[in-house]
Amino acid sequence: MSELYKQCLLCKGSSMLVSWIPSKFAKKNKVLELKMNKEWVNGWTVLTAFGEKKTKDNLTVIENQCKETRKVSDI
Repeated sequence: MSELYKQCLLCKGSSMLVSWIPSKFAKKNKVLELKMNKEWVNGWTVLTAFGEKKTKDNLTVIENQCKETRKVSDI
């Protein structure tokens, strides 16, 4: 079975971001190390996990849809 991912709100200091992370790490108050711009950055805390679990294939489809929307919008 493929690994499942959850969408999470994370924070580090005054910075916040929403990211899809493996569901086994999507636990409130868990401190994570995230790969950002090819570097590992420690200290991101999970504030909340929300929505349905998705497979990597589902996330690829969602990512491609977002890219297509950006191409035809002003974003």
